[in-house]
Amino acid sequence: MSATRSVAEKLLRIAGRHADRRRWERLAERAERLGVSTEAAEAAWAAGMDARATRAPCSCPDCEPEPEEEGGSHER
Repeated sequence: MSATRSVAEKLLRIAGRHADRRRWERLAERAERLGVSTEAAEAAWAAGMDARATRAPCSCPDCEPEPEEEGGSHER
């Protein structure tokens, strides 16, 4: 599996984790051009939804906390 395809499947799982079907549809359309099958895209959605149901932590950039700056507080 190519790195690009692997990234596409990870993004499809993240869309499932966030229950963002619109994002998933856009990504699935693009991923198909990279060789990701509809079945694989649906499986990635299901895996993301399973992670959501079990409250598994998400590691996407939107969910990861920003690192605290050295010597300062994270509060703004």
